Amino acid sequence: MRASASIWVAVLLATAAPPARAAVWAPSNILEFAAAITVANTNGQDDLIDLGGHSFLITNAYDSVFGTNGLPVISADDGHAMIILGGGAIIERDTNAPLCRIMAIDYDANVTLVGVTMRYGNAADTNLPACFGGGILCYGNLWARDCTVSDCSAWYAGGGLALIEHAVISDCVVSNNTSTGHTKSLGGGIGNWGRVDIRNSTITESTAVYGGGVFNDSYGVAEIRDSTIRSNSVPNMGGGVFNHSNAVMVLARCSVSGNQAQWGAGIHSEGDLTVTWTTIRDNEALWCGGAYSGAGTSTFVDSTFSANNAANQAGALYNQEGSLLLVSCTLSGNMATGAGYGGALLNLCGNTGALARCELRHCTLTENQGNWCPGVCIGDNTLGAATNIAILSHTIVGNNLGAGLQLRKAHMVATEIFDGVQGHNVLSDGSTLDFDHASNQYFTDPWLTPLADNGGPTLTHMPINGSAVINAGNPLYSQFPYTDQRGYQRVAGSRIDAGAVEFVSSPTNFAPIEEWRLVHFGTTENTGDAANDAAPAGDGIVNLVKYAFSFPDPRFPWNRRVSEVGLSLTPGLPTAGFDHSNMWFTFIANTTRTDVVVSAEWCTNLLGPAWTNGLVTNYTETARDDLERRRLSVPYGTNRVKFLRINARLK
Repeated sequence: MRASASIWVAVLLATAAPPARAAVWAPSNILEFAAAITVANTNGQDDLIDLGGHSFLITNAYDSVFGTNGLPVISADDGHAMIILGGGAIIERDTNAPLCRIMAIDYDANVTLVGVTMRYGNAADTNLPACFGGGILCYGNLWARDCTVSDCSAWYAGGGLALIEHAVISDCVVSNNTSTGHTKSLGGGIGNWGRVDIRNSTITESTAVYGGGVFNDSYGVAEIRDSTIRSNSVPNMGGGVFNHSNAVMVLARCSVSGNQAQWGAGIHSEGDLTVTWTTIRDNEALWCGGAYSGAGTSTFVDSTFSANNAANQAGALYNQEGSLLLVSCTLSGNMATGAGYGGALLNLCGNTGALARCELRHCTLTENQGNWCPGVCIGDNTLGAATNIAILSHTIVGNNLGAGLQLRKAHMVATEIFDGVQGHNVLSDGSTLDFDHASNQYFTDPWLTPLADNGGPTLTHMPINGSAVINAGNPLYSQFPYTDQRGYQRVAGSRIDAGAVEFVSSPTNFAPIEEWRLVHFGTTENTGDAANDAAPAGDGIVNLVKYAFSFPDPRFPWNRRVSEVGLSLTPGLPTAGFDHSNMWFTFIANTTRTDVVVSAEWCTNLLGPAWTNGLVTNYTETARDDLERRRLSVPYGTNRVKFLRINARLK
């Protein structure tokens, strides 16, 4: 009999309170709001402005050194903070009002915005900095949560937000903003010149000339996590995001989809770029549908490029005079029509003759299309002494569709190509370029399942049992990565596999928890990292919690909140809520995990009486495939329920 285990997750429900010794304001119209800001700017106190869910219509503008604004500029006030609680408030410019942005934040000011919608701001002036930030121009420090900035425009940069110093954007929506007045307008949604952290947010349907969704200028630092960049467009470079030279950008657990550009529809980077556990799909460009890597360094790890389209070259990725590294990535179903160079990847020196280096470790490139080279094309434009370096290790390049070889050289004269880490690549034709190696397998069908959810945050191709890629790796393998694209451990069999996903045969006669341990930790036993009381990710979340609430990758920190986009369910820790009559937990359950029982209990006092599960209701809110979003709810009732806890245990 399997041992039972029980994990308790407790949540304290409390209402927000203003900071100590703060001035509190509760305006109900735009004049009162402006007056509150004016006084708060110089009162030498922290300030809380509670907008109470009201609508604020801007009919006049305030002139400042930053141009015209719908509200007075928020100043530093000797370092004191200003908190603006919207409660669903709307701040918008009247169509008959003077053209002005919504809000400007001065140097060194500290502003927190929560639950506010801003729209119809217009920074139409052609002078600097008046032409920045149609919604918000921030020279200070901004923390924004649960906010929306939409339908704003700027003549030159930052149609929605222009961020000069530091900002944290969390759980926000930036949509339908524009920056198109200048021939080189930047950042339709967000323009960044300092440091910005974007979390759990959506940037969509915005336009500029460079960087339709996000523009990160030289020496800017942008970290974008757990966010969606969708349906943005530019006539030039970077439909989704543009990362300038000497800039640093990180994307983690993001979706970049449906963006359009001439170059780099999803991502255009000329600086340092790191992308992990991100899906880049359905983007369209003339060149490089998925992403463009220029003179900087670009690293993609555990990510998937799918269904991107280039009308000319490089369906998924174009590396030109840069250094490109792909580790445990999948490139599937991308297309390069027209000239058709590089249905999946084009590595090109360009006209300057500078080095172009690409390295692929444990990647899967399949089902891509190109009229001349459907897989990987290595070449230069110089017809001179240019240098390409291509390193492929434990990589699958197979069953890509189109004329020519899976890997092909183009216009190369003095080119170096190396095969790294002892080969162990699997190719479906005789492509050798110049790095034939005895460990490579040629004319070999990799035998993969269609692109699908095989675990982890991105879609992958799983090898079919009996595939030649299984145990095809180096028997002395000790190289990074130690996990596959999904986050599951490598070397599930006698040797490491080729490709992005390590094959794990479906176990039989195992309980669900045992199968889960086997897939993730290589053992069915409740020992070591597989134990229910272990937290190998170092995030303090024990394994039984991750199992019970369907975390996709138990060996790694996973801080995604439970969220729902349409019918898309994201597993994570339970979330708590309450209203005037009920308290509840919501969580994501996996219907195949029949050995888990999740329940809720409540009490009126932590010192007694005892906890009880009476009156608790359990119902499903949303279901998709084998995942359900469930709610455990209890009414306050006459006993005035004050504390609610959730229990996950094995039967």
